[in-house]
Amino acid sequence: MTKKNFKLGSAYVYRVSFYTIVVAGLSACLGSDDGSSASPAAPIVNISASATEVETSEPFELSWSASGATSCSASGDWSGDKPLTGTLIVEESVAGNKTYTLACNGDGGGTSVSQNVLVMESQPTEISLDAVYIAQTHVNKIDAPYFNLTAGREALLHVHLVSNRSDTEAPMLTAVITLEDGSLVQLERNMAAPVILPNQSVFSSELGEEEHSLETSYNTRIPADYVRPGLNIEISQNGQTIWQEIVKVNAPNPILLTMFDVHYFSAEKLRDYPNGTFSELEQKIPVSALDVQRVENIKLDDLDLKNEALNISCNTNTRILWNGPNNWLLVSSKKEILKEINEKLLEADFAITNVSHSRAIIQIEGKNTKEILKKGCPFNFNELKKDTCLNSTYHGMTVTIDMFDDNPDKVRIFTLRSFGESFY
Repeated sequence: MTKKNFKLGSAYVYRVSFYTIVVAGLSACLGSDDGSSASPAAPIVNISASATEVETSEPFELSWSASGATSCSASGDWSGDKPLTGTLIVEESVAGNKTYTLACNGDGGGTSVSQNVLVMESQPTEISLDAVYIAQTHVNKIDAPYFNLTAGREALLHVHLVSNRSDTEAPMLTAVITLEDGSLVQLERNMAAPVILPNQSVFSSELGEEEHSLETSYNTRIPADYVRPGLNIEISQNGQTIWQEIVKVNAPNPILLTMFDVHYFSAEKLRDYPNGTFSELEQKIPVSALDVQRVENIKLDDLDLKNEALNISCNTNTRILWNGPNNWLLVSSKKEILKEINEKLLEADFAITNVSHSRAIIQIEGKNTKEILKKGCPFNFNELKKDTCLNSTYHGMTVTIDMFDDNPDKVRIFTLRSFGESFY
């Protein structure tokens, strides 16, 4: 700030001026306080390779850039002046550990950087047949000890062709399918192929460790008409046969499957299998055809066969006690119930045994009924309610206990006739 005085009469007039000086960032021009000046910075240089391990004659790219430099030159396994920024495709014909050095100079001095690339001897491409599989319900090697096909059912021919390299384009394979008896015309099919052959290390030979994928293998379908004894398959590559065999095929085996849907027998639970259950079942069972017939419910004396633990179906004449999975004990005062059982429960599907002559029945009634049972049976009788039952032992004797009523408690105990006197 400067100040000048003007005398005018008895007053003084002051002129004031302000000057602002910017000093930040001027050290390079004006000098520092100690009288020295800053030097230019050295160049910043970068170099990189698109791959650090390659085979001979395999191209790779070198990229580099330099800032703060006026010139660059190469040395080591390349040479010559280089622009400040650039790329170069390199192919080495001799194996070895290659070093690419780039030195750049500028007003601030020089900087040198290097990039190493290992060049290995190129391996010749070797393609080999790893394995041949055929799939129906399961994928199996044809030379497996338990391999067989079901006649009259379509199959999938699944071939593993592998290479010692990871960049081999998949060649075309052709499958020729014939029958020894000549009953069908020769079938020739180009197999669906992967883009690049998998490396031989991809597949495992251990049982259960093979991972099958359509993307890494050759595949074609064998029509059901050709899947019969005498099936001959030949696989060729570029017109040369690489595999041929007469495949083991069993006789056709259509199956009639009668399903007793006892899990759904209870009329109180209107349930069914999910959509597609039976078509999925047909795919999983090794048969030429599957005919599923369902027995959705069976009633005896208008009672359901409840396939639920401890449950009883009952009316005034008949009681059906759950005795185990798909196992019931029927007690009835109706003599004609035997005819109904024989009509509805066919011997081909059910094992029916009349045990009337071999059972002793003891009935106990009263408020201390459960206390008596607790003394010889390990079951928790506090959980036993009206119209429930159980199988257990009483002092070592096998018994079936039917909780007939609970007001007051009334039970019927079934045991072998030979135990009747001892039990009583």
